[in-house]
Amino acid sequence: MRLKRPELMNFVREQQTLERKEREKQRDKDKLDREKEDERLEKLRQFEIKQKAKEDERKAKDDERLEKTRLFELERAKLELKREERARQKKEEAKQEKEKEKEEARQEKEKERQLESEREEKARRLELEREERARQFELDKQEREMQLEHEKHKQEMERLDLQARLREREARATEVRERQNDGNGDEGSVGKVVGKVPKMPHFDEERDFIDSYLGRFERFAETQKWKREHWAMYLSALLKGRALDVYSRLPPEQAGDYDRLNNALLKRYLLSADGFKKRFRSAKPELGEILAQFLTRLDNYLERWIELAKVTKSYEELKTLIV
Repeated sequence: MRLKRPELMNFVREQQTLERKEREKQRDKDKLDREKEDERLEKLRQFEIKQKAKEDERKAKDDERLEKTRLFELERAKLELKREERARQKKEEAKQEKEKEKEEARQEKEKERQLESEREEKARRLELEREERARQFELDKQEREMQLEHEKHKQEMERLDLQARLREREARATEVRERQNDGNGDEGSVGKVVGKVPKMPHFDEERDFIDSYLGRFERFAETQKWKREHWAMYLSALLKGRALDVYSRLPPEQAGDYDRLNNALLKRYLLSADGFKKRFRSAKPELGEILAQFLTRLDNYLERWIELAKVTKSYEELKTLIV
């Protein structure tokens, strides 16, 4: 294609103009598209804003509804607590009233019990006074009986002493007559007769130990060479108080038996085989007591223990007893 320069230039300018128009048209179209896109995006943003507003409104309504529900539940819980508190108070009041009634009933019973106790105490005091008067009367009666018994016993001992003196006098007269009839008589062969009532202090239960007193009496009786059948009567002359009461309560056939009287006195003062056993095992020398006296006392404890335990003095039985 062969064009001249001017024509070519015009053609180029026309082409450039067309291209520019096309570009401008494309720019307008792009701008319009951008505007449409911006409008669409704006509409979409506005829709989202509206949706968000609606969602926020719905959420606010839900929150408001939940708050109302919470407040309602809270109010209902408060009312329930008030009802429970009133019920608890009523229950506590009923319990206190019941406790009050119980306390009043207990106090009433306590008053009745005190009155009953006072009546019983008064009756007991009256009974004790009556028993005391009766006991005192009985003691006075026993004292009078004991005094009478002591007087009788004293008279009996004086009678026995008189009889003993008469027998002694008769024995001496008989001895004199025999010596006169028989010039070969031996003065040393005549034995002693029963002597007088023992010149020993009376038994004092507040000061004397009954077993020691009986041991001293037995040694004194053996020294005086009294017949054993007279020991009980002589011992009774030295007794007083409870010891004399023991003698006076024995039957006549036992009162004259020294062994039975001895056992009765030991039982009255609670002296048994076990008691002598404890005394034997726990004995210690007393102040001022020499060895011989201590050994004699130990021997006495052992003899009384064996005697009251009623065992023979064989080796096997003694071994069994001591072990």
